[in-house]
Amino acid sequence: MEANKPNLHNTVAGAILPLTQSAITAVLVFLLVLLITVLLDWRKPLVWASTFGLLSWFAAWLLLQTHWLWLTIRVERLLGFDINGDGYTGKPPQPEPTAPPIRIDLVTQSADRKEYNQKRISLHATPNQLKALARGLILDKKSLGEKNWAGSDGIFSLPKFRRLRDEMLAAGLIEEASGKDHRQGYSLTASGRAVMRKILTNQLPLPTATEGVNP
Repeated sequence: MEANKPNLHNTVAGAILPLTQSAITAVLVFLLVLLITVLLDWRKPLVWASTFGLLSWFAAWLLLQTHWLWLTIRVERLLGFDINGDGYTGKPPQPEPTAPPIRIDLVTQSADRKEYNQKRISLHATPNQLKALARGLILDKKSLGEKNWAGSDGIFSLPKFRRLRDEMLAAGLIEEASGKDHRQGYSLTASGRAVMRKILTNQLPLPTATEGVNP
């Protein structure tokens, strides 16, 4: 299948061939219009013929490029690999809409319960995504593994889930299960469980939550 790749995506197929085909179409249209205008005894037949020739050249080139892109998508889906090197097999997905971050005022208490600290955290996720995350972590006892939340069966794209996880880690809502190896996964801290419970029970209004969370 790799042998088919150069046949569709190279300079000849992507540039020279469409330009040549468009030029041939333009010449034929030029000659046809020139013949018609001469027979009808129109004024300035060369101007008419040149105008229609240039317009037909551009229209033919645009049509061929559109067909080339359409053909690329179909062939990629059929063969199952990325032909044009854009990182996707078939039609590239539409960019995900960027939701404004949800801000939460987090109140924590020191171990000796003598001091309180308050900080505002920002989580880049939609309210529905945070509620689904809270339900999965608290009720369904799911882990924070990427396979549970990202990909075709998840509620996040992989980059967005990793961003949210990094934000939760920086905010102290989760911690590494093993300080020596992050591949061991992550778990909720006491503050993280408190935030998730409040989200789950609607005690923390979304998306403009500003209430303090006291674990």
